[in-house]
Amino acid sequence: MAHIIDSPLLYTDIYYRWISVLGSASIAPIDAVQILSCHMRNVWLMSLAVKFTLLATSTKSHRVRGVLGVRGYVLIFTSFLSIWMDVRIDAIRDTNLQQVTSIPPSLHLSLLRITTSLPFQINNNGIWLDLKTLVLSGVVVFFVLRVALKHELVVPTAVPHCVLVYSSPLLFSTSWFGSLLDPLVDKQGRVQSGFHNKSRQSVHSLMNLAWMTDPLLYAKVCYHSPAVYLYKRIGTFETFYHPLPLKMMAKWKDEDEDMFALVEKRSFVDLPWGDQIRVE
Repeated sequence: MAHIIDSPLLYTDIYYRWISVLGSASIAPIDAVQILSCHMRNVWLMSLAVKFTLLATSTKSHRVRGVLGVRGYVLIFTSFLSIWMDVRIDAIRDTNLQQVTSIPPSLHLSLLRITTSLPFQINNNGIWLDLKTLVLSGVVVFFVLRVALKHELVVPTAVPHCVLVYSSPLLFSTSWFGSLLDPLVDKQGRVQSGFHNKSRQSVHSLMNLAWMTDPLLYAKVCYHSPAVYLYKRIGTFETFYHPLPLKMMAKWKDEDEDMFALVEKRSFVDLPWGDQIRVE
């Protein structure tokens, strides 16, 4: 609703602020920054659309394949490119007038546009123009990244299991392992295993820190006080915290449950901060 209200007002402000004769206008840098920042508010709409697609994905898919997220800066770059789709180039729009004819005022002619156009097409300086430029810039970005550079637009992010149990995968709708032209992602959209294994624990701790700093999610966890389990891997004596009981934990890790032994069961909120961010 805010976008529907702001979009026509933004273009109206631009039109009346910089209307001039023969296209000569003086634009202050601060005005340009304000207009650009207001125009790129459509990033939030694209992000919301991506999050809605994640809602239709099952938890099993997130666990096995990872949370599918859009490459970093793709949405921002698409929004920024859509700004330049609004620029009108006089060189390709110039026409030579051959004849000018005056038409007598008529009520029928004044109502012609209204009766032959859809309601949202009556004024192009607003939502309809935003939609057209955004779709066009999205097509350009798709062809450049996917067709020309052979880069996947959607890159999976392997998240800790506690993100899927305690938190929400919607926080990871932007991939953690694929920037706009990230060399760490191959042509199949997969993160190079060497990088992933080397920093897996630190990255997972950072992911836990990301959702725990969300006040609503952390308040929900504190209110429900979910259980967390301390397991020991038999043979190596490695210990780790996990949000699921033994059988389900082994199933999610795709390992035999006889390989683990339960040490203790505690409330997640009772764990020290350093242990909370290391829960798998």
